[in-house]
Amino acid sequence: MTLEVLTWLEKRRRNIGHRQLLVISGSQEWVKESITNILTAHAPTSRICVGDIDSVKNIESKQYRSVLGQEFEWVVYDGFADIRGNALLALSGCVSKGGLMILLCPELDAWSQNGNTQSTVQGLVPNTSRPHSPFIEWLVEHIKTFPGVSIWQQQQLQLTQAETTELKKSHFQDEVCMTADQFQLVEYIKFAYSKDNNQIVVLADRGRGKSSALGIAAGQLIMSTNTTFLVTSAHRSMTQKIFEQASKILKTNDPSRDIKQILANHLAYVPFDKIIQTQPKADWLFVDEAASLPSEVLEKLVQLYPNVVLSTTIHGYEGSGRGFELRFKPFLRTHFAHFREFMLHTPIRWFENDPLEAFWHKVMALKTTTQSSVSKRLTEYQSISNSSNELVYEVYNGAQLIKHPSLLQGVFELLVDAHYQTSPDDLVRMLDGDQHIHVFSNQYAEPIGVALTALEGGEDLTPIAIDIAQGSRRIPGHLIPQRLAFDNNNPEYLLKRCIRVIRIAVKQEYRHKKVGSQLLAHIQRSAEEHKVDFLGSSFGLTKELALFWYNNDFQLVKLGIKQDASSGEFSAIMLKPLSCNANQISKFLNLICTQQIHYQKDYRLKTLSPALVELIFNNLKLKKSAQPYDSHKMKMYWHNLMTQFIAGNRPLFAVEFAVFNWIKSLSINLQTLDEEAIHGWKFINDVIVAKNSYPQLCTNYKLAGKKQIESYFREQLKKLIKN
Repeated sequence: MTLEVLTWLEKRRRNIGHRQLLVISGSQEWVKESITNILTAHAPTSRICVGDIDSVKNIESKQYRSVLGQEFEWVVYDGFADIRGNALLALSGCVSKGGLMILLCPELDAWSQNGNTQSTVQGLVPNTSRPHSPFIEWLVEHIKTFPGVSIWQQQQLQLTQAETTELKKSHFQDEVCMTADQFQLVEYIKFAYSKDNNQIVVLADRGRGKSSALGIAAGQLIMSTNTTFLVTSAHRSMTQKIFEQASKILKTNDPSRDIKQILANHLAYVPFDKIIQTQPKADWLFVDEAASLPSEVLEKLVQLYPNVVLSTTIHGYEGSGRGFELRFKPFLRTHFAHFREFMLHTPIRWFENDPLEAFWHKVMALKTTTQSSVSKRLTEYQSISNSSNELVYEVYNGAQLIKHPSLLQGVFELLVDAHYQTSPDDLVRMLDGDQHIHVFSNQYAEPIGVALTALEGGEDLTPIAIDIAQGSRRIPGHLIPQRLAFDNNNPEYLLKRCIRVIRIAVKQEYRHKKVGSQLLAHIQRSAEEHKVDFLGSSFGLTKELALFWYNNDFQLVKLGIKQDASSGEFSAIMLKPLSCNANQISKFLNLICTQQIHYQKDYRLKTLSPALVELIFNNLKLKKSAQPYDSHKMKMYWHNLMTQFIAGNRPLFAVEFAVFNWIKSLSINLQTLDEEAIHGWKFINDVIVAKNSYPQLCTNYKLAGKKQIESYFREQLKKLIKN
């Protein structure tokens, strides 16, 4: 069969047609030998291999961002290693016109039983068997049935050829721009450069040249004017094409000039958070892959500069353009009614009606322009129906949902619409991550509300509970129990069963009609029936979200003290106790959390909005008259956390409040201390009570940085406790 495959490859080389997917399936030894043979006999001009396949250029699947913007004749992906949704979609976009994406995998009919996605191992205790992968089953079904996919198996060969006669040739011609779409965008930016107050939105699927268009426009304006540009995005790597194209334009115009210096003076990448903080001067701001950023960030950016271009991919591996469409564009319409929008339709890096693009869009449920042994999973969660107000409530797991392709498509589109960072990885997690998909459908069987949940914690984690609480162990999944057990050094929290509400999405026209709350009510009834201790959720805290959870009787039990770099939000955990013991735990954690916010609100939480702080304090569930915690218990709580800090099991910022409460309870007579002890006591007070900045501490105590500050603090605290 190797000869037939080589003949097919040669025919493809002579007659450049559509990009295609070639699947090589069989035993790992045979597949490795097969790919080695064709790489040796028919080496492409450029290739990238994902996994341990070839010595020329290898990356791991998690490194896919490192090659974004590059093009290869072949992209070879080792499906024996792992399957990542984001990586597959992103790397398919790196296949050049007429090229091949080659997927290596086990025998197709057995792959879903022994394949490895990043979600099939979520929540597994080490050394337990790997569960069945509904996502891989879904992928295999499309491999077998989707037109244009070629399959090479040990006993069977199915090769297809995309005919060049099907391809349309473009009549558009320009020295720089590749399509009329791209040309119109570049010309508009050049036309508008001298007029302030330009807000331009650029939407396109991948491979349409939107980033290149920004680079061309910047290069041509730099060449003819003194215009300055700032470029930002969620990741610097996303903007590579802008700088490449601008550099190319400048080199073509005058090869003798110092291109690097010109770009340094006129075109700079600055992280979006730094732009918001420092507001560097520039004539234009380019925000590339804008859908990867939260609407709140985009709203700030678009108001800082007189001319802004926001470009985004409709179907992104980092996040979805639909969230951008539904959340950010209404803000634009309200504040900048004159904004211009460009849609780039014509592909540049491949031909129109590309079968490889269509295949991955279908697999990833994107709109076109067996169970783990850990914990006792809710096996009783079978599809159930309950009609209320013309809404039908049903519950699915991944294995059930893939049997209903149109519903799967609708559910995922709803999640994409409601959450700006929903990506193919989320589809894999939804199908493989032992999640339950709760769906409200209307009378037309259209999903109008979705909630994703996962069962976390439980007695099966007993053997590793102490290690997790002390910080020496962590396993995938079980986000809420692990976080609470570690933060409070209490293994008991890991053994409580918690249904985590991962995500809730409601269709736009049904929002603010209690659909999300109704979904929570259904989830709670099932949880109570199966003796679950808590409902919980973890998310970036905003006033809108906090109000939703408070209105559904959830309590705030954890607020992170580090802002998320992308969203600017602080992570929160909220719980709803479902048993008497769980209620006591929740009240205690709520008390600790509220006291922590009191301590940190003018320090590490100083950027938390006053409205949120007020909302949190107004919703404090624990009344002083009902406080069941004596001073001895509280002292022991703080002491245990400090002991873990001294042992090196947690960072200083995680125990600042514990130290503050403990030293408040001490009666220290400085006259009884020697000079060294007084120095140590003063240092601890400067860190914890005075809240001196780290630069101040370094200057005052001749320390080199954060690491040395923590080490010295650990040493002084140990002495204080000992004495």
